Amino acid sequence: MADVSIERARDAVREHLSERSATHCERTAATARELAVRHGEDADAAELAGLLHDWSRDDTAEDLLAFAERAGLAVLPEEREHPYLLHARVAADQLRGVFPGISLPVLSAVAAHTVGAVPMTPLDQIVYVADAIEPVRDYPGVDQLRESAHEGPLDAAFAEAYASSVAFVRAKGAPLHPITQLVAAAVDESTASASPLAPGEDGGGR
Repeated sequence: MADVSIERARDAVREHLSERSATHCERTAATARELAVRHGEDADAAELAGLLHDWSRDDTAEDLLAFAERAGLAVLPEEREHPYLLHARVAADQLRGVFPGISLPVLSAVAAHTVGAVPMTPLDQIVYVADAIEPVRDYPGVDQLRESAHEGPLDAAFAEAYASSVAFVRAKGAPLHPITQLVAAAVDESTASASPLAPGEDGGGR
């Protein structure tokens, strides 16, 4: 169970964020609840994490960097160059103060929703995927990703969503965040180990 009521979180998000950001959070929360029910996870925690995941989305680059430094968060060179990459970790830290007693799994899902983490818990994966497929998202492949998230295994849906995100970053010619590289490698390893062998294969070398 979540330790903060959905109603309280929704009111706080509406007060704290712009209309655009707040409605995105509400759509993500509803999608996260659906996915949690589908995959047998805590629906209240998923909805709460979805509501709060972009708590720092509207902060300026200067504010994100200043908060991270005051809070003692490690700031990587890539994050100094692109401070928006900090907004997930900053949000998780800010939420500790805004909602004393908020559960660690919810904070983990908030912190992991941008570049990910190793490992990703099921709740982390749910919020990451929900953020990627909420109903207003519109990009090539999103409908297939929605189908995977609602019909297939959660791990596979997360792997697909993460691969799509990595491909988007690479297509822009932007460098990958170091944590993104670690998560992508972990996803590749997990996907390879879960792939069934084709008839006649034994998994060994030639």
